[in-house]
Amino acid sequence: MGFRSRIYALMAGIVALVLVLILAGWWMSGQALSGTDTAYADGLKLAQAIDNARSAQVNFQRQVQEWKNVLIRGGDAGLRERHWKGFEEREALMDKELDALQAGLGAMGGMEEIAAAGAQTREEHRKLGQRYRAALQKYPSIDAAAQQAIDVEVRGMDRPTSAGIDKLVEQLQTKVGQRFAADAQTAHDRMRSNLMLAGGVALALMVLLLGVALAIARGVLASLGADPETAVAATARIATGDLTERLNAKSPGSLIGALEMMQSRLRNISLAIREVAFDIESRTITMPQGPARELLVDDVERLRAAIDRIQIDRQAAAQRRA
Repeated sequence: MGFRSRIYALMAGIVALVLVLILAGWWMSGQALSGTDTAYADGLKLAQAIDNARSAQVNFQRQVQEWKNVLIRGGDAGLRERHWKGFEEREALMDKELDALQAGLGAMGGMEEIAAAGAQTREEHRKLGQRYRAALQKYPSIDAAAQQAIDVEVRGMDRPTSAGIDKLVEQLQTKVGQRFAADAQTAHDRMRSNLMLAGGVALALMVLLLGVALAIARGVLASLGADPETAVAATARIATGDLTERLNAKSPGSLIGALEMMQSRLRNISLAIREVAFDIESRTITMPQGPARELLVDDVERLRAAIDRIQIDRQAAAQRRA
């Protein structure tokens, strides 16, 4: 893979990392919102269940009070009818609330025990209404004797239903607290798991990109054969004709290796040209005087001057600079 392709690959990896982080954040936000929506919906159901249970509890208390009013004021036919109608209304409202509670509990998981207790309370309430009616039907009119007889017959019959509805409310309140605590812990665990997953993926990508970056850096250094500053300085020296420095390239296939090979060949070529120039100069001594000899001497001098600009020997270069 070429240098440009490696750079493009690294840039693509960085873009991929950013996209993964964005998608991970979006996914975690969606998970958090989904969990919040679920917890909110469950909270509404639980709150409605508690409202139904408390409403049933209040209606039962009012129903019992209406029953007492029937016994106390039942000697008056009009009052008896009014309080009995109130008794039936409270009875129907309690049954309605208990039925709504059963429907709500059935739509939620983990509420089987409370639903069973609610069903039992509903059945006890139904039987209690039958007993109240059976006791009242024995007496067309309620006088003191009938009042006492009915009271003795129904005394304590409302306690199981009252205890059942009270226990139902208490169980619901306890269950709601446990449910909210469990939902909060579940949301916390889910968020932590999502963060660990996203962090692990991001860390893996970062390690991968770091490895790719290191591989590219090593590849670039291997291609250069030295630090970029060293390669630039060596190229500048050779460009100015300074062939005195040894580059000591470790890899022949690197840029420094190629520069060292070029420098060596330039040195050899310069030495060969210098030897030829000396040879020509020595031959001009034996040539007869004349324009041709003078022209050749001038050409040799220019050639030697050009060659002298190339610094081959370090000592000669130092003397030239001095």
